[in-house]
Amino acid sequence: MNSNKKTLENLFENCVKPGRYTGTEYNAIKKDWDSVLLHAAFVFPDTYEIGHSGISLKILSGILNLDDQVLAERAFAPWVDYEKELRLNSASLTSLESSRPLRNFDLIGFTLPYEMSYTNVLNIMELSGIPFYASDRDESFPVIIGGGSCTYNPEPLADFFDFFVLGDGEEAIAEIADIMKEWKKGQGTKKSLLEKVVSLKGVYVPSFYDVEYDDSGRFKRITPQKPSYPSFIEKRTVTSLDDSFFPTSPPVPYIETVHDRIMLEISRGCTRGCRFCQAGMIYRPVRERSLEKLLDLTDKSVAQTGYEEISLMSLSCTDHRQVAGIVSELLKKYEERYIEISLPSLRIDAFSVDLAKLVQRFRRTTLTFAPEVGTDKMRALVNKGGSEEDVIRTMKDVRNAGWSSVKLYFLTGLPGEEDSDIIGIKDLVWKILQSTGLKLTISFSSFVPKAHTPFQWEPFVAIERTKLRQAKLKSLLKHGKITANFHMAELSFLEAVFARGDRKLAKVLVEAHKRGCKFDGWNDLFKFELWMDAFKACELVPESYTAALDPSGTLPWQHLYSPDFHEFLLKERNNAFTGDFTPDCREICNDCGVCSDGAVAPVLQPLHKAGLDIKEGALLCSDKPVQKIRIKYGKGSEVRLTSHLDMLRTFQRIMRRASLPVAYTSGFHPRMRLSPGPALALGVLSRSEWIDVELRERVAVDDFFQRIGAVSGKGLPIFEVREVATSAKAITELINGATYKFTSAGASQDNVEEAVKNVIDKDKLEVIRKDKVLDVKPYIHNIVLAINGNEITIRVETNITPLGTVKPNEIIWLLEKNGMRQSKWSIEKESLYLRDGDNVSEPW
Repeated sequence: MNSNKKTLENLFENCVKPGRYTGTEYNAIKKDWDSVLLHAAFVFPDTYEIGHSGISLKILSGILNLDDQVLAERAFAPWVDYEKELRLNSASLTSLESSRPLRNFDLIGFTLPYEMSYTNVLNIMELSGIPFYASDRDESFPVIIGGGSCTYNPEPLADFFDFFVLGDGEEAIAEIADIMKEWKKGQGTKKSLLEKVVSLKGVYVPSFYDVEYDDSGRFKRITPQKPSYPSFIEKRTVTSLDDSFFPTSPPVPYIETVHDRIMLEISRGCTRGCRFCQAGMIYRPVRERSLEKLLDLTDKSVAQTGYEEISLMSLSCTDHRQVAGIVSELLKKYEERYIEISLPSLRIDAFSVDLAKLVQRFRRTTLTFAPEVGTDKMRALVNKGGSEEDVIRTMKDVRNAGWSSVKLYFLTGLPGEEDSDIIGIKDLVWKILQSTGLKLTISFSSFVPKAHTPFQWEPFVAIERTKLRQAKLKSLLKHGKITANFHMAELSFLEAVFARGDRKLAKVLVEAHKRGCKFDGWNDLFKFELWMDAFKACELVPESYTAALDPSGTLPWQHLYSPDFHEFLLKERNNAFTGDFTPDCREICNDCGVCSDGAVAPVLQPLHKAGLDIKEGALLCSDKPVQKIRIKYGKGSEVRLTSHLDMLRTFQRIMRRASLPVAYTSGFHPRMRLSPGPALALGVLSRSEWIDVELRERVAVDDFFQRIGAVSGKGLPIFEVREVATSAKAITELINGATYKFTSAGASQDNVEEAVKNVIDKDKLEVIRKDKVLDVKPYIHNIVLAINGNEITIRVETNITPLGTVKPNEIIWLLEKNGMRQSKWSIEKESLYLRDGDNVSEPW
């Protein structure tokens, strides 16, 4: 462990969820810093749990780590408690894998997934000692680049970044790395580097473009400074997903993340053409992975990760032409291993319900549908398609298929929306309720006009008007079976400001950050009044960015994507207000211009629905254990901050990676038959942890040992495995004692000796646990002090009873209370055992 990582551990180990910062995931790639030429860090501007769930960082870092000359690591926004520790100790934010300060990297790539993460970007830069403005950074600082959906209008961030990459990054990032390697060898200037990357398709260098405003201060145009710089920056498009890189060995976290599963991208893009949806517009055209490729990727991913769930990831999973075959084949391969297949939000049709029935046979979760609007008029306006009858028919199918609840998503504040359309949402919800009896959880979001959509020119509904509509819906939907949730109007307002913003907003971001704004997407941390103060201080009116825009004018983002697509958006805007429906791209090419260069052919074939093999009834597990294996293992420094529940989940994944025939509990929600020993306190090392595994098929003990040892990862040494009787008592019933070793090289010997004697002599040893006073004297069996030079070792033998035991941190607290000076102690559990009088034995 490098010294910087050890220092940082002292800061984050007492924070909430310290596992966010350890960087010790299974499959994490760690290269030697000095043996590579280029050092890259990919950063997600939110917490580890959210950022780890995204696929972009895994793809980009995975691609660069294939190059022996490049090192690619990851970093995430620190939560407020860890940030406080960093600032108090003047410590820099570091990468996850090597704990190197971000300031030391050659390249930092930010994923920009949503506008309300912008202040986190600035906060990460400040915590890394990196100046905000690109003009203030010379060659001694990392090159800062951005990618993700927000780069389709990056103007509010333009002054902070050296360049952006529009579109798919798989090919672009490799090209950028090659240019940067040569640039580093030649020790060129940052200007010389930018002159090289600006020639790459999809790369936008803001400093090479001048911004003009009219006399009133409104945006006028953006123009390149040289004829050699492109007037339009066209997005990058991967032509074949089958041939592109997909991470089958991603880092597997030891803590629970938001989407803690295999994220299997089956397609990219959407053909439906919803006029409010930015993703459906910017990720065009549709590209699909083949069934054969997906099965191969899944086999590798399951073997390398051990995940218990495979999520089919796409903007529109049920539109994949082979989706029926994909689901059927995955179930055939993995259902008997109890690996779940899940789908994102579903289309409102019977086929989607059939798919849901197929994938949720042994774990039925709530289905999610997105009607978006409540009237046929609004469905035509947004190009949603379908009818009220279709929605109600699908909800009846859901009820008849056995579901008792669903989640629904609606949008309010859309262009052309009237009070009657709000009433229409209420009417639709009540019709669903009355005709099905389903329990409904409804989420209402506010329409936010986004760049490169047919509605990019439309206004955002004022905050007060949005709140009135939300209040009206809340009053209209009062019912015991309806739960209505509303997105904060103020948050949506700011999102709209930055979604359509220009470069003037850079100073607002800096001012808002200075006032304490960060994690603005988190309702409990969002401080709207500070944002309004920042706008006032910068003499900017935020409402000027949310007003209606002139379709004949120039937009701050119009130089991005393509001029042909801009004309298509104007046409689609006109279609919306004339009520003309634009058909699905699978039915007819609508000439949007995205496929016009012939690089990617439009998908015109219809959806193939054949191949579904619906099995009636839920899958019941009936495994009968035939063998029980007891494992003795350790917890090293890499996993000492992993909780008891997270460790149980880790062992479940170890069993899957090892392809062992583990037995499952019976019933509708089967779980692996794993029985761990007593919970170990967070942060404590151990040489004596235990867990039982029950198998449905016999496995030779030596083979079992070899298989789990090969996939357990660093920090989880497997010391020994033995077969025990299937009727053997659980470990927690056998163990009644533990020995902990406390080691320090900085404690005062006199103070320690006196404190140990005082603790031994006390009749009562009271600690406070969960606001209750508890006497832990009965749980301390013996204390032995050993002094060897400057090193002090205290061994404490504890009793473990049905009523409880004493915790290691409580032992330290008792010693300090009884005279020992505060110092840093290393704690390790040396053994767990069964004590019978004077006889002590391990629980075999």
